[in-house]
Amino acid sequence: MDSTPASTSTARKEPPPALAPLRALLFACAVLWSIWANATRPPVISGAIDSLHADIDRQRASPSMLLVRVDASRNTGAATQDPDRVLDRVAVRIADEFLDARVPLAPPAAAVEGWLDTHGMYLLPISSHPALAQRLEREPMEASIAAIRARLSSPVHGVGGLNPRRDPLSLQPLLFGERGAMSYVDMDGRAAATGTGDLRARHADSLLIGLRGDADEVRVREIAARVSESDPVRIDLVGVRAQDGRRRRLLEELLPRLALLLLSAGIAAVAFAQRSTTHALRAAAISIVSVACIAPFGPPLDPLTTPVWCALLGTCVAVSACPPARRSKGAVVLVAAALSPLLTLPYPPWHDMAWLWPAAISLAVTLRWCTRSAPSSRAAPDVGPAPSASLAQAPSFATRARAVAICVGVFLIASLTLQRFDVTPSSSFQFGSTRAHEIERTVAREFFVARNIVRFESEGTTVNEVLDRSPLTLQPLRALLGDIANRADSPGSFVLPGELLESRRRSLRTLNIDEKIGDLREILRSQGFRDEAFNEFLNGATELRRFPDATAALESGLGEWIRRFIRTEDERVVLTHELELRRADPAFLPTIAAVGTARGAAISTMIELRDFEASLAKLLLTQLWIITFVVWASTRSMVEAITAGLCAAGTLAAVLVLTTSARFSMGAPLFPVLMICGASAGAITQIQAAGGGRSWKSWFCVWQASAGLALLSTGQPGWIELGLTLSFGLVVAVGFGRFVAPGIGAVLSGGAHTRASPTAHGEPAEQEHGRDAERAAAAPPPEGSATPQEEEPPP
Repeated sequence: MDSTPASTSTARKEPPPALAPLRALLFACAVLWSIWANATRPPVISGAIDSLHADIDRQRASPSMLLVRVDASRNTGAATQDPDRVLDRVAVRIADEFLDARVPLAPPAAAVEGWLDTHGMYLLPISSHPALAQRLEREPMEASIAAIRARLSSPVHGVGGLNPRRDPLSLQPLLFGERGAMSYVDMDGRAAATGTGDLRARHADSLLIGLRGDADEVRVREIAARVSESDPVRIDLVGVRAQDGRRRRLLEELLPRLALLLLSAGIAAVAFAQRSTTHALRAAAISIVSVACIAPFGPPLDPLTTPVWCALLGTCVAVSACPPARRSKGAVVLVAAALSPLLTLPYPPWHDMAWLWPAAISLAVTLRWCTRSAPSSRAAPDVGPAPSASLAQAPSFATRARAVAICVGVFLIASLTLQRFDVTPSSSFQFGSTRAHEIERTVAREFFVARNIVRFESEGTTVNEVLDRSPLTLQPLRALLGDIANRADSPGSFVLPGELLESRRRSLRTLNIDEKIGDLREILRSQGFRDEAFNEFLNGATELRRFPDATAALESGLGEWIRRFIRTEDERVVLTHELELRRADPAFLPTIAAVGTARGAAISTMIELRDFEASLAKLLLTQLWIITFVVWASTRSMVEAITAGLCAAGTLAAVLVLTTSARFSMGAPLFPVLMICGASAGAITQIQAAGGGRSWKSWFCVWQASAGLALLSTGQPGWIELGLTLSFGLVVAVGFGRFVAPGIGAVLSGGAHTRASPTAHGEPAEQEHGRDAERAAAAPPPEGSATPQEEEPPP
């Protein structure tokens, strides 16, 4: 605001010369601490974008995958090859190269066929037994065998992959009548399981091959490049681990450039504002040391937290560069408490930044005091100017009307614009190369969406115990298939607990299956078939002494796939059931919670979407309360407090309007930027305007906005949006501080908007300032400094 704050109007005395060694020692200790901390505990760089999710919902043990796609641009001309044969050949080569490193993503088709041949009768639910009894009657069996003979005599009988030897009576539709009974086996989805457990896209020439999570990524890329050279395919490493690795490498490339641009912009702005390169370099050094001291103890540098670190560095530059007489204690407290409202939200990285932010600001203020020198004739003097008579005059009617119109207009536009807005979850934050995004979209379109998979867990003391109980856990999950979920993936699809086995065995005995199968053999021979050709079905139907229990499943070809869902934790065996949701819709949460406790990125995403409006309202109200209280505590003026709160509210409203109108990402990554803009708006109203036409309010935000400008230069969509939002918000904060705050203060006070807060001795600030100015004029000038007559006016 344009009035002279009482807390900053008094002349500031320079530190006594006796404290010079102590100040130098403190600064040296801070430098040495920053070097030692970063050497012994270097900051962690991570490419994960799920840092805002609960730790239990993050995907860390998921397998890596190879996406193999036929390259149509290379598979042309005379050398055109059948895409199916190309994919089969590549799959065999990759299997030979990796051997034990492969992991089946789905139950292998060959193992499933053998399992159904042996245990198909037991796997049929009891509700299907009446239909089974009808199909085992002699007349329906004769009709089925006659239909097989007619199809086999057709010239196109091999087109549909018909295999009547394994199911001559078409009993599998009874088995798969329950949707999702066997995961990829019976689901008419985007992909189907191959004979080795890979996934083959139904509507595209692509293949997804699973690899163990600890596979050597360098070796995998080398083999993929070698195979791609000899066959017309493109091979890409995909999965959570591969995506995080790509983003981490990109982040490592961008961080040096980002830091260089941020410091360069800050130094240039400070040098231009203060007409002193020395002051600019000192502010940069203080900021670097302040951030370096706390960086090793903060959250990892990832695509979501890096913009906050940049904003912290820019704010340290602003605090270090602004002369002490131009900022009040209340403004410093507001800037330091900018991220405090984030403590009310359940995001661990934001909690860490909420504590580290004030620590860095406090350290910057301390180092500013340690490096403070006597004012020179080239820089703005630290002694505040005498209050001008114009500052005590009441703002004109036009100024007050303009302030009220701006406030009313911003709040009205915000009320109309923010009635409905789209929320983007943090898991969809745009960071990475265009090719990486294209690969992720391909996997989601042709196979599955990894971030939509949720996990349900069951525990036991042994592997057999958890496997025997897995069908009981899986049964309620199947009720979610259809409207809520696409697919249920679990070993519980292939095993039966003891009680179900016994009940189905009793029910099958009533059907006289041995006698019916004997009739089927006679029908086959009478129609010219050899019954030995149908032995897979005939033997499986009569061998009811072999049960589909946990032991048999682990010893079968399904064993390797089943072990992917089992892990051991603290003498407990945990089995995971996976459910792929159609979308991350918060409306699904009550239904999912009624089924069981689910974990996964989709759960955190749905909670984030569901609670976004409540979290946003909580943040805004908390910050406005903090701003109002801090300003009132520092000035003892309710008018000043309400004015600062209205300026902050108007800035936040304008930022939200911009974000919604420009269709920027509206989600949890935006919260720190909002808090920084709101706190800066409140702080600007507390910074005293300097004489000579220089406005430290404007320069304070320019130095902060250097972080937004640096983010814009990276070219990353998510960082560009955050950089634009931060820069716009700080510009709006300056506008409210210069053009709105004086008029609003005058309207609230009913006249001249001035502050005459008592000093520590109970005297008006103007009288105290006059006395300090007289003492400063009477005191002899320091050696080597200009006399008052020789001192040049500030530029």
